[in-house]
Order: sequence, then structure tokens, then C-alpha cells
Amino acid sequence: MGRILGTLPGLHLLAQDTISNLENGNMTIKRMHKLMPHYVKALVMEESRRERPDAPLEDPNAPSVLPKRAWRRRNSIEPSAKQKLKEKFKENPSPTYEEITRLASEINLDCKVVRNWFANERQHRKHLCNH
Repeated sequence: MGRILGTLPGLHLLAQDTISNLENGNMTIKRMHKLMPHYVKALVMEESRRERPDAPLEDPNAPSVLPKRAWRRRNSIEPSAKQKLKEKFKENPSPTYEEITRLASEINLDCKVVRNWFANERQHRKHLCNH
């Protein structure tokens, strides 16, 4: 199967260990979901190759390269919002989902941004205590 995946346009860039991990089932769910459409396509191509051994391995309708992932912009938190986050952190360094959601709506930030800020702040404080 690795041979077939390697011939798909755009997938020749996959490392051999990625293909091996996929075949052996030693892969994260997120990565597996990303590769699943290509894996299914490779299976279909392999089945058609077995039916017609003289057929080419490459899919003529496939795009030549995989689309690039769009990068998110780095978030910048306003000083007033950062102050509010620091106050809440002093009260509770590990807020619940509901508390994060409420705080995010108060300071007009995405929940993921607030959750990540708390996680980063905990790691920062942990790092300061260890050094």
C-alpha cells in the first residue's frame, strides 16, 4: 500500500515512517483522518490495478499537489483583556469550560484563545518555579 500511496500526486512527499505507521495502525487519530481520503483513493486504485494490471498507477484526474494549509494569524490580546485574564488566573488557574466561555464573551475573545492563554500561563508559571 505504501508503494501506491507514494505514487499518488502530492503524496510522494510523505515520509516512509508515516506510511508505515498508517499501515501498522500506529498513528494519531487526527493524522489518520487527514490521510484517510488518500488511503481510500489508493485502495480503489489498487483494486482497479488488480482488475486491469496494465493500467497506470496514477490517477489522471487527481490534482498535481495537495492544497496548502491556511495559517491562522497570531492572536494579540489587548492590555485590558490581558489584565482581566490575569485577575481570573489568580482566582482560579484551571477554570471550567463554562467559566472560560463566560470570560471569553466578556472580553470579546474566542474560547480557544482564552483556553490556550490559561494553559500557556500555567506552563509559564510552572517553568518559572522549576528554574
